[in-house]
Amino acid sequence: MHTIGTIARFEFIMHWRRRGMRVLAITMLVITSAGILIVQSAPQTMFGNLLAMNDSAFSINTVMSFMTFPTLFCLIAFVFPVIASESIPIDRQLKTVELVSSLPVTYAEYLAGKVLGFVLSGLVALISGVVITGIAWWVAFGNYDIPSYIELWLICGVILLINGGLAILIGGTQPNRIRAASLIICALILSALLLRGGTAGGAFDFARVSILMFYINHPTGEAFARMLAPEVSVALAVGAAELIAVFGILSVWRRRSE
Repeated sequence: MHTIGTIARFEFIMHWRRRGMRVLAITMLVITSAGILIVQSAPQTMFGNLLAMNDSAFSINTVMSFMTFPTLFCLIAFVFPVIASESIPIDRQLKTVELVSSLPVTYAEYLAGKVLGFVLSGLVALISGVVITGIAWWVAFGNYDIPSYIELWLICGVILLINGGLAILIGGTQPNRIRAASLIICALILSALLLRGGTAGGAFDFARVSILMFYINHPTGEAFARMLAPEVSVALAVGAAELIAVFGILSVWRRRSE
């Protein structure tokens, strides 16, 4: 565990030193806060009736879900994995992989550290977004249902772990950053088109579009109850199983190839 923690700490620092993670963090804050300006500048008839409902907390959450979650989800599910896919090819380019191979570190520990470091760096960006965006919406519109708001970001955090982890593992099979990023982009687009939500293979969609569509169709509900719906829970369970399976396959393959 100490070895994994050391690799994860190094990876965390390197992600924040590179431009990609910083740009994504700023972009996340901009797109989730931009909804405030859109709602305030829109005609009163567009959102006014909804915000004037008696149950104002749920009405504001409906607007927040509509204005922030789709763009946030797409950023987490489609863009973060592309950045993650470059992690191991960059190490290979800098000869870090060869250095690690010369140390008493297993390839499984190396992969686990890489995934953990990326997820931690992404979670820092997500937590910052939760706090800053939440305060901004509270100041602009007042009371809203905080647990339901947190649920949306929690879903994105789980998808960050699954999609980011898979992108690191799959991208690490490629010799350079361009091929790794291209492979992940193609996999995301093809899976979203071929295994779209509502079909039998929707749960296996790398992009997890079925989860996005479920939350768009169900913008309100009891806090955290929507996470237990089959459209969400099954997709997340399948994604976690895919991550574990790919991790195991790559670890065994590397051990046998040495």
